Amino acid sequence: INECIETPSVCQQFCENIPGSYICKCAPGYVKGLDGHSCNRLNRTIVPYVYYTNKYYVRAIGLDEQNQITVARGFMELSSITYDWKDQKLYIGDRQASKIYRMNLNGTQSTVIIEGNQTRFLRALTVDWIGRKLYQLFGTPEIRVSELDGRYSIILLDSRYLSQPNYLAIDPLIGYLFYSDWGQAHIGRINLDGNNFVKIIGTDTAGPLGLTIDIITQRIFWIDRRLQRLEFSNYNGGERKIAFYGHDYVPYSLSVGFIDGYVIWSDFTNHALIRADALNDSTKYVLLPNTINEVISLTIIHPSLQP
Repeated sequence: INECIETPSVCQQFCENIPGSYICKCAPGYVKGLDGHSCNRLNRTIVPYVYYTNKYYVRAIGLDEQNQITVARGFMELSSITYDWKDQKLYIGDRQASKIYRMNLNGTQSTVIIEGNQTRFLRALTVDWIGRKLYQLFGTPEIRVSELDGRYSIILLDSRYLSQPNYLAIDPLIGYLFYSDWGQAHIGRINLDGNNFVKIIGTDTAGPLGLTIDIITQRIFWIDRRLQRLEFSNYNGGERKIAFYGHDYVPYSLSVGFIDGYVIWSDFTNHALIRADALNDSTKYVLLPNTINEVISLTIIHPSLQP
């Protein structure tokens, strides 16, 4: 038996099969936990923050739960949020105002970088922190890429591949862009220039929404709203596993993030943020209960996520 293949989540990061057993290993910058399966980040000086939006404001909460702040407010209908650690910038989309804003991580010095009717259909944003590009997903449907200041926008994918796309995730270290599509019920992958389209998840799925990645293990995580499941696989769609399922775990949920072995997702119904160990479905924890309004989108901000 190869436990590394039979049970893809047996190790948090890397699994080495040996005769009759297996060994869990961790990436540089991490040390193996006492349980022999998990990996703990060595540098704990910078606290990860979850930035989340409803329609009207951007707020943030540290994963140490010691600090919750309002970053920016006064918007009409926020639909997406992402960031660039190198420049310490947030990118947020307000589709009612038909604008994409760029601002400092603390919400100051906000400027409009993209505006117009197309932005009314904005659903997701993500930053290529290596190639210095901004990727945008629209319900029209289109995936576009531009400079970080919004200039020189070009279309990468259109209705020939997309139906009702929802979210984006990017790994510029190897040059992949992933998206979820609710309409055609699939998860696709393209190169960052739009070439080499592959449908990596297209069976046993009904309504993929939120999407994120773990760049260390090269796994994708997604929420299937219709099947009420949170699943993961490798970048090719293999080694697929259901992490959580059922209404109690995955009610109406729109977005998901990943850091340090934890998945964090929005509970749209109960106005909450949920955190759970991706390897242990008994560890569900309400990180932020009873927010005033529904959580529309989230992003986890930490330098380890944009190396």
